[in-house]
Amino acid sequence: MSYFSERLNPAPTRQAAIPIARQAKRNKAFQNTTFIGLALDGTTAGRSQQKQCDLCRPWRRAGNEQIAGSRHHLVMLSVVGTGLSLPLDVEPYGPGDSEYTAGRRLLRRTIPQLGTRFADYLVVDSEYATAPFLHACDDLGLPVVARLKGNLPDLSQAAQKRFSGQAPKLRFRFANDGVEVWDASDFDPWETLRWPTVRVLYYRQHKPDGSLIEAYWLTNLSHERVSRTRFVLHGEKPLGDRKSGLQCSQEPAPAGTYLSSPRQQHIAVAAQRLGSYHRAALPAALLCIVDLILGSAPSNSAACYG
Repeated sequence: MSYFSERLNPAPTRQAAIPIARQAKRNKAFQNTTFIGLALDGTTAGRSQQKQCDLCRPWRRAGNEQIAGSRHHLVMLSVVGTGLSLPLDVEPYGPGDSEYTAGRRLLRRTIPQLGTRFADYLVVDSEYATAPFLHACDDLGLPVVARLKGNLPDLSQAAQKRFSGQAPKLRFRFANDGVEVWDASDFDPWETLRWPTVRVLYYRQHKPDGSLIEAYWLTNLSHERVSRTRFVLHGEKPLGDRKSGLQCSQEPAPAGTYLSSPRQQHIAVAAQRLGSYHRAALPAALLCIVDLILGSAPSNSAACYG
């Protein structure tokens, strides 16, 4: 098997994968999905006691600095936020290379073939939250949702300070958990970022056992851009011109208010769809928030009602 696989040319498989994804969209495989997302993240494949090729990187057991063997590291680009688990392409990186650099190569190769209108956003970890990477995505016409951690201390501290004194803009039930979301679009960009402003999302997920999951995310997705895309794709009129269907409340909801039953059902279905994502680092609740906050509710809306 190794003799066979090491002589395979990946180019034909890559050329076949992109048309399959585009055909799936044309055939309305994603028709029940408000937004189509892409996720870029690192993973590993294969393991051996000895180095077998130039792409092998050393691996160590947790808590042990001694090298235990070799394995391959890859960056994978996948479709997320839909009912299909659909990996699109992978890019290996060996010693002296990095996930960050391989991820940029992967996007430069894949997005022009896929088309800038295929997906609505790209989700990445905090490692990719750098001005060069975000600018490269701008050049590709791909909005980004990136994890915000201590890698951007000024923005992180500004978001924590502001949101700590505000009530959440959205509350909803996610399975047995209570989720609260804060959202603001007017944070200052850091010095090297060519964005006029930065939008920050912060969510807290309260588990039944009392534990808390929380995370900050930055994005350049605007309410106006996503709303226009949504209306065009679904042939809808703006909410203000519609007499039936889902309507958004413009008034703040009372404390403790959660989304009504139809919206909770939407979240439950979304959770089932999103559970197949290939890495646990991207919680399904986040993609529900992307769907609810970025596409459905105006910035001053505290809750949506069916």
